[in-house]
Amino acid sequence: MVSLAVVLASPLIMTNIVTNAAATAFMFPVALSMSQRLHVSFLPFVMILIVGASCAFINPAEFQTNLMVQEPGGYTFADFAKVGVPLTLVVGVVVILVAPLAYGF
Repeated sequence: MVSLAVVLASPLIMTNIVTNAAATAFMFPVALSMSQRLHVSFLPFVMILIVGASCAFINPAEFQTNLMVQEPGGYTFADFAKVGVPLTLVVGVVVILVAPLAYGF
């Protein structure tokens, strides 16, 4: 479970610097290696990697659509963080619990 959390957190952090596709491409070999070393199925790691790269809601610069609505809506970075932190935590906990059940270790 700790390694799944690491695979989830890494692209979440990286998407603040690079695109979600680049974060996924960077973390894919790491996730594959982790699953092989733990002798478990790779599928939960892939699903968590994909979700981690796609659910970064904290920073408005992570998705173009957020930037498109930020100025017309009068949103600030703090507005995105207030909603994004709890939403990211909820999605993270759910995916870490569901992925091993759905795809098996």
